[in-house]
Amino acid sequence: MSLWSSSSSSSSSSSSSEPSSILPNVNEVTPPSSGVSTPTSSRSRSNTPSSAKEIEKKVESGAASLDDLLAEHKEGIRKLKEELGEKMPKQWDEIWLLRYCLSFPNATERLQAAQKCIAWRETNAWMLSDAAAGNPAPSHSIISQYVTSGFHAPTIALQGNPLFIIRGGAGNPKALMDSSGVSNEHLLLHAMYFREQAFLECDKQTRERRRVIKMVNVIHMEDSQFSLMDRRYFHIIGQCGRIAEFVYPQLLLRTVAVNPPSFFHAVYSIFRPLMTKKMIEKQALCPGRSTARPSASVCPFVSKYYDADSLPTFLGGKCRCLLLGGCLLCRPNEEAKPPVVPHNATVSVGARTYYDVIRPARSSKEKLHYSLEAESDCDIEVSAWLIPESGKEVKLVAPARHAVKAGEKIEGEAPVGEAGTVFLRMNNSHSWVYSYNIKPSVFCAE
Repeated sequence: MSLWSSSSSSSSSSSSSEPSSILPNVNEVTPPSSGVSTPTSSRSRSNTPSSAKEIEKKVESGAASLDDLLAEHKEGIRKLKEELGEKMPKQWDEIWLLRYCLSFPNATERLQAAQKCIAWRETNAWMLSDAAAGNPAPSHSIISQYVTSGFHAPTIALQGNPLFIIRGGAGNPKALMDSSGVSNEHLLLHAMYFREQAFLECDKQTRERRRVIKMVNVIHMEDSQFSLMDRRYFHIIGQCGRIAEFVYPQLLLRTVAVNPPSFFHAVYSIFRPLMTKKMIEKQALCPGRSTARPSASVCPFVSKYYDADSLPTFLGGKCRCLLLGGCLLCRPNEEAKPPVVPHNATVSVGARTYYDVIRPARSSKEKLHYSLEAESDCDIEVSAWLIPESGKEVKLVAPARHAVKAGEKIEGEAPVGEAGTVFLRMNNSHSWVYSYNIKPSVFCAE
């Protein structure tokens, strides 16, 4: 099964710039309504009842209405309700039970999954209550410094499917796992918190649209760094997926990886053993090396379920969420690298290179404030500019060289004039030899 579109030549498939064949192309796993069937091996065809596979196809394509599914699985729903008895939560109705009938054709496995779900929800009731109320996720203030992910509400879901986005290049899982501020339990609950929120929205949309609505995960992998990947973090995500199979049956439509780096096959080979068969079957790759060049509409799966223009700019859409500071976690869309933690930590500006500090400007009344403290004698060029809604660059600070001694600061401020994304550049490209360590404090405020 080819990872990339079959139009590429055999010689290009061996290029070091392309990942090896591991996952199906998203074209191959698009629901049947798109005219492309899901590929299956002869082994999976012999082990899986055709009726169950047909039901799954109908559910994902929207061809089967909720009422038809309820009628078709009436007996299974009745039996599961009877077996759960008084242990069945009050909020569980026939639609809740239907999800178990669809995901677990075997009656014994279905009952076991539902019982495990009830026990898990009782143990973690406090977290589920916070998720329903919109309170912060467990340890979110710490985890969000290292993992850039979240729902993107402005994206128009054509069929009601919640969209959860993970920016691989803007995260640092290794630093997160090395930090002592978050336990593995809270990392797991943090991930489950967002699945609970997705499930609540899917349940609402399912009841309103009378079709089984599922969420979509998009993993944006552009600018990802292999050195920042961490097996410990993958283990937590794998554990989350295994729990979600019995807590949230029929929740995930697909996890789509876009813009995979050349080392993708190495990362996936680490993560794959931590996933179940069901998790693996939900994985797919979007064709094309970059969704930002050209538009995300080149991904048939994403464009089928979402309005391409309403996607964030880093996925090829037009949304920048300037008033919030950015589409995910209020971080500028242009901030493609892991944020420095904390914001005023020392950064190294190497010889013949530069370092950009990117900050959101949420209104025209704000000013850019900057203070750059040199840890040693240095000669650095400083400039700043704004990218507003129009996309046309506006100069804020003209490029100027500063020769300062250790402990001295380069300070200044400039009105931004309008909302947008501010870039402050510390440029050392004029030096062939020397690198400088600088502690930047950069922010926009009225």
